[in-house]
Amino acid sequence: MPSIWALNDFHDHPKADTVKAVRLLLADWRRTSLNCEQAIAINYKKRPRGCVSEVRDKYVKRRAVVGVMGSGDKAQPQDTVTAFALGQAIAKEGWVLLSGGRKSGVMEAVNEGAKNADGNALTIGILPGKDKKQLSDCVDVGIVTGMDNARNNINILSSDVVIACGYGGSGTASEIALALKSGKPVILLNERRECIDFFRAIGGKLVHASNSVDDTISHVKKLLEKRQ
Repeated sequence: MPSIWALNDFHDHPKADTVKAVRLLLADWRRTSLNCEQAIAINYKKRPRGCVSEVRDKYVKRRAVVGVMGSGDKAQPQDTVTAFALGQAIAKEGWVLLSGGRKSGVMEAVNEGAKNADGNALTIGILPGKDKKQLSDCVDVGIVTGMDNARNNINILSSDVVIACGYGGSGTASEIALALKSGKPVILLNERRECIDFFRAIGGKLVHASNSVDDTISHVKKLLEKRQ
């Protein structure tokens, strides 16, 4: 039996009226669809430009991102104690905490501290590997990069202020250097005079020394105020 489309050439066929009705319905549907698309396009172009900012002001809250860098497996016990207290302080300020994200050393401790102070604190971990196996249980958003040490650049560029917590190692040193090269302020939370002098010689006024969590938070507040 021929399809209804084939019946277009058979005007005397018993189903010719049905075919005509279907063709008319399809034509009307096409016109209606086109009119709807045109109406949507016209309305979009005529939309009040202020509505976007109104939505942004109502629903979008741009929060400061504080990056905390420090040693993993080789972190000193005192470094992890300091990192825990630092995480608590960052969470209480309502800032987003960004770290290397692994369940190790300063990274684990700072995220634990943040969640200990405020369960709703937002913690982000930038992972070097290709999966989330090493992701800290206290990290909300784990970002898998597969970039190994190159992920350090993401850590730095995504942070508004960078804090190097503890003695650190070559990885932390590279993150400090990347921050200075990118013009990002860095707070050195340690008491090693040679470390402070070295990075100040490189970064000048971008480098801020601190020997306590409270002092570090004060530095962050001042730096964020300048950024606004």
